[in-house]
Amino acid sequence: MTCSARELFVISDLHLGGQPGTEAERGSCINTHVPLLVRFVQAVALRAKNSQSRTELVINGDFLDFLAEEVPSGSPWSPFIADPAEAVQVFTSIRQRNGEFFESLRGLLQSGADLTILLGNHDLELSLPQVRSELLAGLRTSGDGRVTFVFDGEAYVVGDVLIEHGNRYDGYNVVDFDLLREHRSALSRRAAWDAAPAFEPPVGSRLVATVMNPIKREYGFIDLLKPENEAVLPLLLALEPALAGDIERLWRLSRLKQEAGRNTSSTPGEPAFASQIGIPAAGAPVGGSALQEMLAGGRLDPAELAQLEALAAEAAASIAPAAAIGTLDDLRLGWSLVQIKAGGRDWERRMSILLSA
Repeated sequence: MTCSARELFVISDLHLGGQPGTEAERGSCINTHVPLLVRFVQAVALRAKNSQSRTELVINGDFLDFLAEEVPSGSPWSPFIADPAEAVQVFTSIRQRNGEFFESLRGLLQSGADLTILLGNHDLELSLPQVRSELLAGLRTSGDGRVTFVFDGEAYVVGDVLIEHGNRYDGYNVVDFDLLREHRSALSRRAAWDAAPAFEPPVGSRLVATVMNPIKREYGFIDLLKPENEAVLPLLLALEPALAGDIERLWRLSRLKQEAGRNTSSTPGEPAFASQIGIPAAGAPVGGSALQEMLAGGRLDPAELAQLEALAAEAAASIAPAAAIGTLDDLRLGWSLVQIKAGGRDWERRMSILLSA
């Protein structure tokens, strides 16, 4: 698109990061087509050289995928790498593994085109001052292309075009920018990272790090399932009923879903809390996880659950449509978990249960 003599190219969700797969193992990276991206950036650079207008490439969030990287210390996967030295180390691994793409960005800037990078929810570490400095140092050229970071929850506006990653409107992936700013502010003053204010990463990041990544090697298609929170659990339970016995994992999922519900605003287009740069929600989120909690605690048998589902169906006509959908979805998912957990189901029956979930 062309805006006031500026030619603008917008791409997003490159997800550069993670170990590449082999014939024997799927690997942890999502993006397996980096050479195509290199050719695209090179084409934009060539266009910038031959254009009379200013050319700009916008990477609209999730440029890198820190969630796909195993961290050097602690648990193998981290929803957010708070230690700046460790974050720089992981960034360096991503850059070395994808050197050709970073070189294409240098060529873009050398051609005179501008590069704008917006923060997503998989690359929050890019906002840390040490990581940003490392990235800028690697992109420095003698060309007059400019690099701009948009990393504080702002949208990016060019003419009539408004650009944002969109995770701001998703209860699972909204970012508490107040806490992130406090953490960055302390790091910029060379405070010890573990003495900086604690930043709690988004629910979706914790879901990926604690539930998704550990089983990705066995189920390589997980990255293709969207939305992750609704699709993954019933599908995996249908394919492998033994997972239904993992009460700890079900409990964690239930808690994450409950927290994501609190982050879902009742006002369209606005975050739920002011710390996410928006107005507070007018009311409490609808839906809940009482059913999952009862299930995880083993306090609800199938007969009781069936009766509860029937009562919920009767009440559905008297409550708001969104609340009715949320409640019934929770109940049906719970009912499917109970059926699968009973064990001894043949493949066809399990597929039927999956469809129900």
